[in-house]
Order: sequence, then structure tokens, then C-alpha cells
Amino acid sequence: MKIHRPALKFVPALILALLLSTVPGMHKNEPNKKADGSVTPAVREDPGAVPSGTPEMEAEGPDTPGLKEGGQESPDPSALRPENAAVRRESLATKQNERFPDADEAETVPEAVPEKPKPKVKPDKLPNVPSSYRLPYLIRVNRQANCVTVYRGDGITPVSAFICSCGKNTPVGTFKITAKYTWGELFNDSWGQYSSRLGSYDLHILIHSAPYMQTRKGTLRTAEYDKLGTSASLGCVRMTVRDCKWVFDNCPNGTVVEIYDSPYPGPLGKPGFRRIGNAPRQYCFWDPTDPDYRNPWIQVKETIELLADHVTVKAGSTVDLDALVRAYDEFGTEVPYVIRGEVEPYEPGDYEIVYRLASGKDVKKLTVTVQK
Repeated sequence: MKIHRPALKFVPALILALLLSTVPGMHKNEPNKKADGSVTPAVREDPGAVPSGTPEMEAEGPDTPGLKEGGQESPDPSALRPENAAVRRESLATKQNERFPDADEAETVPEAVPEKPKPKVKPDKLPNVPSSYRLPYLIRVNRQANCVTVYRGDGITPVSAFICSCGKNTPVGTFKITAKYTWGELFNDSWGQYSSRLGSYDLHILIHSAPYMQTRKGTLRTAEYDKLGTSASLGCVRMTVRDCKWVFDNCPNGTVVEIYDSPYPGPLGKPGFRRIGNAPRQYCFWDPTDPDYRNPWIQVKETIELLADHVTVKAGSTVDLDALVRAYDEFGTEVPYVIRGEVEPYEPGDYEIVYRLASGKDVKKLTVTVQK
């Protein structure tokens, strides 16, 4: 039998096809059969593919290069190149290390630091001071808190605070000082020292001292004086002799005076004062702040007594500066004082606090140390 040579070249291919047909699962489209007869779909492995469910696949979306909408692979052949697959595997390893760092490389959690309290909101707004205002001071009277705050002419910088007494008939609004009287006539046969009129005469509103029985010093109505700091007047603004004399001397006619209501006394707080109802008779008809040389209070001894010269507190602790001092006169009556200096409870260091009597008769210093 004669065999044609051109047909011999197909013999190896036929033999290879017969051999492959005897091996299960080697057909291109035939599923793999397991020993129990179940079928597993044939899967073609991609050397550059990332296992499903990894952070890399979860992070990628429809807009990620190399993926179609729905998370299917792009037919771009460059995505299957071995060098691109190596880059993707390295990126995956880097992200996994960032998520799960070694215990030795884990960051140390800082200790909790006490949070600084937020500054209190100042609810009061200063009135609009016209640019033409050239007088040295502007006065604000808080009718509700019975406190007076004096600002510089710019209406921004506070310079002094005075205790006062207003009343339910004290009008709210903005006024100007229009006249002054060394002794101003009041209701009920009373007189006020160093009186400054607000607005027109018909308004009948004055800034003045506590009422006197006569136009003569030494005739002070003691019970009315002791009502300072409360709502006690018939409409005027009462203050101590020292304070209303300061207004009388330093605030000329035309000075703006605003009367308003607020539970917040003002930026400088509300000062205290000395009550005189229990003082001996020769003292109780005089205002203790009156600078007159005949005032018997000038000779009364006053003392500041500190509970300690040095106080140490931990950072974040509050310090009650008023609880560390006692100020009194020779009759045992409490007298007003002024505190200069403040303590920053969240800033470690030494802070000097100065206590000064309102009369200026005594001064004491205290050091407060804030530790870490």
C-alpha cells in the first residue's frame, strides 16, 4: 500500500488529540469532573489578577483604570502584563501593612489632656459710637445687675467698674450728661452729692450719691446707703460718693450714658462695698468713701488677711481667689478690695496675685503655682 507523503504531517496531531481526549477536564469548554461525579466549572487563572474580596478590589470602582462598570476586568491587554501585576500586588501589600501595622510600629496613644473651657460669650453689645464723638469716656449702666462700667471714648476699652442702685423706674436708653450739681435735689426732702443730670430736666434722672437728709455731710441716710447693689432707687442711678465724684470730675457734659438690662454685670465684674449699718453712731452718717478730710472713716484701720502666702494647684483646677483673703476694718466689718492678676489653670507656672483695699490702706501679694 502506498502512502502519500503530504498526509503524514497530520499523523502527530491526530495522535495528540486522541491522547488529550482520554484525560478528563482537558477539553477547552468541558467542565472538570470530581470523583463523586459533581462538576466544577473550569477557571482560567490570571497571573496578574487580585483575589476577590481583598481591600484592593473593594477600593476599586467603575472609574478605576483596568475595570469596567460592574467591577469586570477591562479587555486592555496591558492590565494583564506581569510587570503591572507585580505593581498591583506590591500596592496591595503596602495598603494591608498600613491597615494592620506591626505591634512594635503601632503609634502610642497620647494621654488625655484636660480640655480648656470655652470662653464665656459676652451677650452685651456696645452702642455704636459716632466717629465724631471726641469725649474721653462713655458710661454703661446695667440696670438689672446694678453695675456701672466706664469705657474710654472709643467705646471698646473698659477702665472702671462701680457698684450702683437703679430702680424699676430707671429708663432704658441712651442719654447724655446735660448738667451737674454739687448737691442735687431729690425726692422726699433728700439730696445727692456730686449729681450729674441725664437728658432733659423733665426726665428727673440723675447719677448721684446715696441720699442725704440735708445739704451737709454727716447726714447720710444710712439704710439707703446699705442698699447699694440692689434695685432701690426711685429712678436715678445711685453710687458711692467716691464713684459719683469721679464721674462728676472726669465726664464732661455731653458724655454718652447708656442704660440697659443684662444678667452679665460687665467685663470688669461688679465691685463690692462696705456696709455701715452696724458701725458706731459717729461713723454711720458718713459715706466711707467720701474723701473729705473730716470723714471719720479715714482714721479707721483696715486690714487684708491672707490665708496663705503661696498656694499650689494642679493643672485644670479652678482657683477661688476670693476664698483666700479676708478684708475687714477695726469694727470687724468687711471692706471692699480689688484683685489684680489672674491664674491660667491650664498653663503651668507661677502667678502673682495682688489684693488691694478699695481705700488703698493695705496691699498684700499671693503666689499661685500651677503644676503639670
